[in-house]
Amino acid sequence: MTAGDVDASTRALLDAWHAPAIGHVTSATDPRAHPSDGRIAVTGGVLASPLGPATSRVQVVGRDGSMADPWSFEGATRAPRWSPDGSQLAFTSDREQRGIHQLVVADADDLSVTCDGPSVPGTIEHLAWSPLGDGLVAVVAGYGAEQAGAMASGRVPVRPQDQHAGAAPVVTRFDGVAPEGEWRRLWHLAPGRVGRCLTPDGPCVWEAAWAGPAAVVAVAAKRAVQIVAS
Repeated sequence: MTAGDVDASTRALLDAWHAPAIGHVTSATDPRAHPSDGRIAVTGGVLASPLGPATSRVQVVGRDGSMADPWSFEGATRAPRWSPDGSQLAFTSDREQRGIHQLVVADADDLSVTCDGPSVPGTIEHLAWSPLGDGLVAVVAGYGAEQAGAMASGRVPVRPQDQHAGAAPVVTRFDGVAPEGEWRRLWHLAPGRVGRCLTPDGPCVWEAAWAGPAAVVAVAAKRAVQIVAS
């Protein structure tokens, strides 16, 4: 909904309802406890306008209950994950392109100190540290892929160079191998290293977690969801 979609009286009512929440965290999901110091990282929803959806922002809750967002990144952040030894906090940010989440790793002792992980061709939907803390597995949805229901409706944005006036990602019915962008691939990522795709030729991976230090268990399919273009 935008300002042009509502009349003055509706806008006034929305303003009255939502005014106390503007600029504040209105929800907290996906809580992750630090291994030892009592802090909890969550994905919070911050409402910037009565007319728009909340923006996801990673928040760190201290032992005293205080809540802070240590990063001045534009856009959204989500999916916080403490490393097994508690020295790092990984999360994703779409500050480079709205809707395209990439890996960021922060120093747990000074969360404002961050480094970017390897870039991936799409948006990161799931993250999990290895038991040894030497990297993460990430589920990456390709450009133009249909978004997972838990994320939102619609599609993952295409790359800026693929955006043309009046054009939108369209997927027709297919059998066998999915169109390039429809796959959700599994990647191994570590700061300072080149990312490595673990499933370049499929299957389509929806969720993944570590099964020991050298194996991964995943929810996967032989093909992406079939879609009929209207």
